[in-house]
Amino acid sequence: MTYRSPHGTMFGRDMWHLIVRRSRNVVAAHADNTMCDRCAGPGDCHLLRSAEGYLADPEMLAAEREAES
Repeated sequence: MTYRSPHGTMFGRDMWHLIVRRSRNVVAAHADNTMCDRCAGPGDCHLLRSAEGYLADPEMLAAEREAES
């Protein structure tokens, strides 16, 4: 059975560890309310919301752990 992330990624599970890594970078880039070119305002960023969603998904994090082992 194929698990599909509730956040709607179109990539297979073998790519999820890369999505988690990118999500960690996005969250780090927004530290201290730093804004990127996609932010609508401080703390209002689609990329940040998506990244936080991926990092809250236990299946995405499990895929990251599997890739690291």
